[in-house]
Amino acid sequence: MSEKSLTILSRLAIAAALLFTITAAASSPFSGQWYVEPSSKSGEIHVTIRYERHWDGGNYNSVQSFDTTADKAVGLTSAVMDSTGSHAQFKLVREAGTFVCDGWFNGGKGSGSYDFQADPKFAAELEKRGVGTPTAEQQFRLAMADTSIAFVDSLKAAKYDFDIEDLVRTVNHGVTAKYVSEINALGYKPATLGGLIRLRDHGVTPEYVKAIQSSGLKDLPEEQMVRLRDHGVSPDYIQQLSQFGIKDLPAESLIRLRDHGVNPEFIASIRSSGYNATPEELIRLRDHGVSSEFVKQVRGAGLKADAQELSTLRDHGVSAEFIAEVQKAGFTNLSVHDLTRLRDHGVDAGYLKLHGKGRTIEQVIRMHDTGGENDVL
Repeated sequence: MSEKSLTILSRLAIAAALLFTITAAASSPFSGQWYVEPSSKSGEIHVTIRYERHWDGGNYNSVQSFDTTADKAVGLTSAVMDSTGSHAQFKLVREAGTFVCDGWFNGGKGSGSYDFQADPKFAAELEKRGVGTPTAEQQFRLAMADTSIAFVDSLKAAKYDFDIEDLVRTVNHGVTAKYVSEINALGYKPATLGGLIRLRDHGVTPEYVKAIQSSGLKDLPEEQMVRLRDHGVSPDYIQQLSQFGIKDLPAESLIRLRDHGVNPEFIASIRSSGYNATPEELIRLRDHGVSSEFVKQVRGAGLKADAQELSTLRDHGVSAEFIAEVQKAGFTNLSVHDLTRLRDHGVDAGYLKLHGKGRTIEQVIRMHDTGGENDVL
């Protein structure tokens, strides 16, 4: 038999062994797939563990990705990882249990299947702490999240009252010992684990809190911090507002500005028109589609309208051109109310020239509405 044939048979034998291992692992209720690739961090690998379970009317899917040093994958060598195709067997050992991995590597990347083996000592430690005894699935989920007894102890030390299911839910939402410690140190210590989960789910990270506090907003209640994050009020946004002299606003005012689309570009454009609008005026102008060009045109026509009046003019379709034409027709110094009344009733400059002389605005409107151009009012 040729050397080439022996090589092919050898590879087929390895593939068959791998298929058998994967099939055997699939028989476990807690088995799945693993993936390994080089990490962006020097000297580390990026590991992904995937688990799926399907049943009639539902399914559960969990994916955990993390960077770790290669030595944490017990039995995995650099020679295997860097090979051009080698069978690999290694273990990812965690306090709640071990992921026994089997698969294949090629050029630093690998994939395969795992079989989870629970550690009974972990369950005993939870029971000892009054948290309860986890079911097989609960312990598997705790292992997926790399839950440690030290983390459980830190929650107990922080006076949180919880059971196994609460613990599983907490770690599944990405609440870690580091997160709890740092968020508590910043003054945010929800009364329940549910409160911690809510902060984490809404993206209230320690970094976000520190930045918001540095912007001048200190001692905000948890709910307001969540609202700021949910409504997209970033530290950068607060800093940008301050450049326009808009400072020391309460959280709810910042949320209103952000919700109504008052961004730095809009503020700059309105300021360029010569109108130094207040935050509430900026909101009104933005909501009613008043642009800087419209402000310039209206003011250029000699009408010193404020934000409310500018909005009213814009809502009623009173343009700068309309104002100028009405003035040319001999009607100067009209109020915003007069201008909007004329526009609403379809009275244009041409009609004013023909029938407006010696008459008030109300008389002209009445004449136009009733068709009484030849009546004597």
